[in-house]
Amino acid sequence: MILLVFDIRTEDSAKIFLENFFNTTIRTLIEMYNKDSEYFWSLNDDLIKSKNIFCQKFVVMHYTSSLNKCDCIKQNGINSLQWALTKETELKMFLASIDVRFDLKNKELYFNKE
Repeated sequence: MILLVFDIRTEDSAKIFLENFFNTTIRTLIEMYNKDSEYFWSLNDDLIKSKNIFCQKFVVMHYTSSLNKCDCIKQNGINSLQWALTKETELKMFLASIDVRFDLKNKELYFNKE
């Protein structure tokens, strides 16, 4: 079993992950996507679906969003992802609406009550 590490702490680490995941350069990925995004997804759909999401590690420092005109950030500043997943934030409410939740203590992600 191969563990995929999706590290989005920096732009460079995110690019490295995407290049390894899709086995091509970031420039090629961007060009393909910008040329025809539907074709890009149709080409990569099987690859994405073939990956076992339970064999992935996500490394994130913080998040930002602006669905509520950045009200949460204005009130609380930029916080860690762990903070955002434990407070009544826009992110936590959105994830709950699509049945995604995290058990941070045990480092587990649940989807559809699994």
